[in-house]
Amino acid sequence: MYLIERLEIYRDMLHGCHGLYGWIFDRNLEHPESNCPDQGTIDDLLMNSKTKPVLVEYCNENRRPIIMNSNNVMWTAIPIWEEGQLTNIYGMGPFLSDMMLTTDIREWLSKREIKEEELQRIIQFFRCLPVIPMDRVCEYTILLYYGIYGERLKPEDLNLYQGGKINLTGKWLWTRKNAHETFKVEQNLIRMIREGEEISWENGQKLASEVTGRVEELGVHGDSIRQMKNEVLSCVVLVSRAAAEGGLSPQIAMALSDHYFQTVQNCVNLEELSKLAGVVVNDFSRRVRECRRNRLSKPIRECCDYIDLHLEESITMHEMAVKLRYSDVYLCRRFKAETGKTFREYIRQHKLERARHMLMDTALSVREVSEQLGFCSMSYFGKMFREEFGITPTQWREHRYTSVRTEQSRDASGQ
Repeated sequence: MYLIERLEIYRDMLHGCHGLYGWIFDRNLEHPESNCPDQGTIDDLLMNSKTKPVLVEYCNENRRPIIMNSNNVMWTAIPIWEEGQLTNIYGMGPFLSDMMLTTDIREWLSKREIKEEELQRIIQFFRCLPVIPMDRVCEYTILLYYGIYGERLKPEDLNLYQGGKINLTGKWLWTRKNAHETFKVEQNLIRMIREGEEISWENGQKLASEVTGRVEELGVHGDSIRQMKNEVLSCVVLVSRAAAEGGLSPQIAMALSDHYFQTVQNCVNLEELSKLAGVVVNDFSRRVRECRRNRLSKPIRECCDYIDLHLEESITMHEMAVKLRYSDVYLCRRFKAETGKTFREYIRQHKLERARHMLMDTALSVREVSEQLGFCSMSYFGKMFREEFGITPTQWREHRYTSVRTEQSRDASGQ
């Protein structure tokens, strides 16, 4: 009984920390006790007729934890043995190894006979599940195992159930650094984003690589691009939450997260993903810094947020005045007084800043970037870019590409 009480405490702690649900089953994976608000449906979905007998058989023969993966929806199970026999099975989850779009969830549920009303409720539940990096999952699993048995495990001691098969070798795991180092790096990044600390482009790339893992450190087992995408998505979640805590509008933080989620999915190689992670870090830290520096009034903050979200559209002062219920003249004066820039200057500056990021994290040509951001001509775009940054768009892209190559060569030579 003492062990079950301890597991209930662990369950509540993990839920409070990362939104994870805990489950305590009997030896046949029946009669679960859980803090999950939708126990019955979720239990039926994840412990289906194919999964349950395989897992029960595994737990009757092993004490080692096992991580189950079904289309990026994941669980961890730990067999609980007392006096030489299996008595219970502890489950942790579900959680996601990757952000799932609504269409992905529908596809995953399509093989099950579920009414539309019930389907919508389940989709909403899954969209709220935490996205957790694999190394963090391993940390929690190892912690729970130690609490049950008092034995220390390594990440490679964990097993995996995926595609109807159990991998007992431990070679499936992508490891990049020890858990303590990972935690310290993440906490430092959270602090820097939350405080709006100024981060150079090169330092942003370095910080991102420490959180997501360097390209050359990816494991050779499994889909390395998929693994890297998962890590960058987790990085987006991490820094967006820190930015919101630092004063960035929650609406802006969510909109930026959605933008970067889609950008991650569109990346086709590891180098693109590595560069994008650095862009994410730089972008969020800059926005928090601007929020802290400006301390704008609510209407002007709303105006600036709207501009940031609609930079690819044509925005006029009159349109904003109507939305905020001010006269054009009053809004114009107040905007200049609080931001130090005219409405047009502010939009132009932020369009150029967006262009700078687009030239780095997309394959769009200079002309395409210019057209997408609504500049009247490519020559005008080039002129404005040079006035703002002291370099042409083409030179910027070439300079940054060279900087990345130099940094990678320096890192490689130091290993």
